[in-house]
Amino acid sequence: MKYYKLHHIVLACIITSVIFPLNSCKDKPSDLDCSSFGKAISLIPPYRDPICHPSGKIIGYNYTPLKEVIYYQGYNCPFEADYIYDNENSGFWLMDSDGQNQRRALPYFLNSPSWSPDGNWITFSNRNICKMQFDGECFDTTSIIQLTSSGYDFFPAWSPSGNYLAYDNTECGSVVNPIPPNSCGILTMDKDGNNKSFVARGRFPYWGHSEDTIYYMLFYYDLINKRENKIIDAEAMSFTLEPWPSFNSQKNKIFFLGRYIDVPGRIKLYSVDPSGNNFKLASNDPMLYFSFMPDGRIVYLFFDGEHIDYQKGTLWIMDEDGQNKHQLTYNDFNISIY
Repeated sequence: MKYYKLHHIVLACIITSVIFPLNSCKDKPSDLDCSSFGKAISLIPPYRDPICHPSGKIIGYNYTPLKEVIYYQGYNCPFEADYIYDNENSGFWLMDSDGQNQRRALPYFLNSPSWSPDGNWITFSNRNICKMQFDGECFDTTSIIQLTSSGYDFFPAWSPSGNYLAYDNTECGSVVNPIPPNSCGILTMDKDGNNKSFVARGRFPYWGHSEDTIYYMLFYYDLINKRENKIIDAEAMSFTLEPWPSFNSQKNKIFFLGRYIDVPGRIKLYSVDPSGNNFKLASNDPMLYFSFMPDGRIVYLFFDGEHIDYQKGTLWIMDEDGQNKHQLTYNDFNISIY
């Protein structure tokens, strides 16, 4: 067994193991075929769900520190490795927008978190939609308010004024039980959880400039004319979307994660105009999760789904056009290679 420590500054041999597949620092030949072992696990990145505060000063994220990776079949077979996490320090964390002053704010995750436009509240889902007060430094856990009660509610999104929330409900019935009325799709409610109203079938809602229109995936619903519209036909393009699309800070482009079904490759960030024009790749980095800073920059999880190292599985920031990439967080863990 070979045993290493992953640090910011490491020996040249370890740098090779961190940034590129191991060569001289591995026990297995470079052409090892991992397919005979099968993909035993799905990798869980230490950092998840980055969410930028409206002030532009704070970034929140879910984080479970990684302590050690044990590669039983060599570095080139990450799906047969053991990943040992520091669950005692897991939770919802905050950091300054430059990556400094990282601190654990809550001892548990906030699923699908979303800041209110004034930054005074954060919503999240525990199968119901809840909100909690935030004073700019700390969360008031005594102020948690449950806004829904179906047990199937996810992905809350604040309207531009902060007076309304959209969310999706997945209570969609079964073969023997019909879909309950006013469920299985996008709903709205006021900020206090009242006046719930069913909008349309769909998932992952988000808002643009107007509160007369709700977007979900690559559709939008005109609340005035009661009509659904398609932005692009992803199915016809053989393109599959991942959660959770979002407008940019200027509200003139929609950004989303996805990939072409018939083309080998990682999940990447794309953009399109609300009109459906100018569909294009926004960044060539493989990624999961992203959020916009008020100044238009994008905070994202750089992750290819295969390896966690000093760069992969960490949070980065870049300009909207994919330029000026900068790493915000880092991993520090042991590597054991058999």
